[in-house]
Amino acid sequence: PPKPALPLAHLPAFRLERYFAKNEFSAPYLLCSSDTESLTLREALDEYADAETRALFDGLSLGYTEPKGYPPLVRELEAMYTAAAAAADAGDVATKKSGGGVQIQEVAPQEGILLAMLALVEAGDRVVAAYPAYQSLFDVARTSGASVEFWRPTEDADASYRFSVETLAALVDGPKKPPPKVLVVNFPHNPTGALPTRDEWAAIVELCRRHGTWLFADEMYRGLEPDVARQRLASAASAYPERGISLGGLSKALGMPGARIGWLAARDDAFATRLAGLRDWTTICSSAPSQVLALIAVRARERLLARANAFVADGRDAVDRVVRAYPDLLAWGGGPTAGPCGLVRLTRDGVSASRYCEALAAASGILLLPSAVYHQDVSANDDRHVRVGLGRRATPDNARRWAATLADPDHPATRILRG
Repeated sequence: PPKPALPLAHLPAFRLERYFAKNEFSAPYLLCSSDTESLTLREALDEYADAETRALFDGLSLGYTEPKGYPPLVRELEAMYTAAAAAADAGDVATKKSGGGVQIQEVAPQEGILLAMLALVEAGDRVVAAYPAYQSLFDVARTSGASVEFWRPTEDADASYRFSVETLAALVDGPKKPPPKVLVVNFPHNPTGALPTRDEWAAIVELCRRHGTWLFADEMYRGLEPDVARQRLASAASAYPERGISLGGLSKALGMPGARIGWLAARDDAFATRLAGLRDWTTICSSAPSQVLALIAVRARERLLARANAFVADGRDAVDRVVRAYPDLLAWGGGPTAGPCGLVRLTRDGVSASRYCEALAAASGILLLPSAVYHQDVSANDDRHVRVGLGRRATPDNARRWAATLADPDHPATRILRG
């Protein structure tokens, strides 16, 4: 009999990426980006490279690189995750339960999601995913034939968000259902900015451990917490050495999205071997200059995170002033707990966020992201929020431009908001 078609052939349209493909490079005032202010190449080399990495970049060959990743970068990442495991008092446990130390596979970030899901999930498996989320975090598994159930946050009356561990436990322990093969999470959360406490994160890890469930954690926003000492969570690869997988990269917190470099960290040897084999079918290896830039960023990560968090703090304050100035139109509770983006609720009944964003971009060139792009089957409640981005240098200025449209009752977008 013929073999089934490759799951990729049946993937649905990627709504968020199609929205950005249409609008991101034509709208002059972006107010919905989920990254932080990008570095220039000159800044990266002059301000963040050390003598060794600058020499590596200047003398770099533009030949192929190793499929696993540029060896100095891989070693730096291995040391980073090994140190994190030791700090969490998990180093010995990791070695005993997984058969080895941390395994790094360099990838493009989106490629990492795709390859990890293909390595872990088969038709008939059960997957639980935090939702709403970046679409590939659940749709690759669903298109592969898995049953995907969503772990949704609660939205309080003031538009604050929280992911309940009790709700997750009810999903995982569902009657007459096998334990999920994979739990997929993304913290700090895109788009809500929700973040579990450390105790809640420990409970999530323990729930996975009890059921033998893989924990795939998109940690692209890790490091963007206002209170690092209290809020930053241990990476999944460190906290759950048996079956924890961490996705990291340069795109969000480290200011180099154009480098297109990320990585997967895990301690399961069989998973790492399967991942390496699958990568032979995608990019095989990444750009040599980009991987040296990644090495620069990883070594300078604390300075880069401080830089990014300063942009996020300024942007958050600016957006918060706008939201609080128009409580009859907008709400976001206390704002996002962490990360470079958050959801603002459009408070009037019957307002379509999609129509509002379209009118705002057309009339004033300001780009917000309607929450409908996160959903395949859009209900009215799924189209009453906009995602705001906080981490760009221009965020305060663009927030003021947004406020000016709200102050104008005759503005086409504001007329939609006011019904």
